[in-house]
Amino acid sequence: MQLFKAVLTEEAIQEVVGVLRSGWTGLGPKTKQFEKDFAQYLGIPHAVATNSCTAALHIALKLIDIQPGDEVICTALTFVSSNMVSLYEKAVPVFADVDETLCIDPIDIERKITSKTKAIIAVHYAGHPCDMDKINALAHAHNIWVIEDCAHASGSEYHGKKVGTLGDVGCFSFHAVKNLSISDYGMVVTHNELWAQRAQCLRWFGIDKSTYTRGVNGKYHWDYNVNELGYKYNPNDIMSALGLVQLRYLDRDNAYRQMLVNIYRRALGNNPFIQLPVVHSNVKTSNHLFYVQTGQRDELIEALSRNDICSGVHYRPNYHYDLFRPYLRGELPRSEQIWQRLISLPLHLGLQVDDVLRVCQVINEFTQQSNALRNIPEISETVAVAVGLV
Repeated sequence: MQLFKAVLTEEAIQEVVGVLRSGWTGLGPKTKQFEKDFAQYLGIPHAVATNSCTAALHIALKLIDIQPGDEVICTALTFVSSNMVSLYEKAVPVFADVDETLCIDPIDIERKITSKTKAIIAVHYAGHPCDMDKINALAHAHNIWVIEDCAHASGSEYHGKKVGTLGDVGCFSFHAVKNLSISDYGMVVTHNELWAQRAQCLRWFGIDKSTYTRGVNGKYHWDYNVNELGYKYNPNDIMSALGLVQLRYLDRDNAYRQMLVNIYRRALGNNPFIQLPVVHSNVKTSNHLFYVQTGQRDELIEALSRNDICSGVHYRPNYHYDLFRPYLRGELPRSEQIWQRLISLPLHLGLQVDDVLRVCQVINEFTQQSNALRNIPEISETVAVAVGLV
């Protein structure tokens, strides 16, 4: 059983076939339409497509004019790209601890703010929105920009508003295993029209007109200007065609994920050795991940593997890696404790109810048996086998 799985409908496949037959497969009309539709879905005026969320985060830092030596506060319990983009610009990643939802903790953010702090990257972990009211209040008080890392959170809501619209810039991932599954794709969203225009240039080498926009009424206009150093961060219409279809069903697909999560919660809710995720009442989570915590994480991963069930760990804190170790300032006790207990369980649109129940059965049987043995340390292996404990 896979941990993640991309599921594409025939409708999505045929949309791609249409692009292949159109003769225009690069950055073009499908991308423009997807940007428009996604912005409308969020209720935000501007969306600019990129080839990854990493590219989107990098562009977001460029939009706020990040400079070498500027500090960017972010969680360490995230994929490395959330913090790596700061290093692209020779800025300094500053790690803050997480709260009970495993999102960045506003209390620790405040402790980490200095005169060099330029931005906060708020990662909506597993799809659960960060405490954006407190984060925005801190940012406003200290004149700091807020970038939302929504890689896990397509469709998530905070106080009834879609994430990505709550800070200064929002960055999304539509990687193959994300809720809105394309392949490799990202999106920058903002209320700022000038930033949106600049983002369009930055994603295409700093050129002020894309190849598509230079073609008007069948005529090609070759002239353009290069405004600043840019990047090859553009997507193409093949990927955008997938996005157009996947977006139509995002809320439906997220509802299916929620149904699977509800089954996990019911089936594991009475297991005293398993800690379930905390979800606040004022949010709607996309449920990109379903994780649990247990003191027997590694043993449970092996037990699941023996039953052909894949699981994962999201994440080893970034400061454990050589690249980021020099940037750790003080201890992050919650991050350090939690990551050693974390295990992500299978969650994707290809799962059926019986699949989830089988995962839960393996977990419940394993924890019951292993902890029964721990409570009777003197029991011999022969006796344990005889009574069905191993």
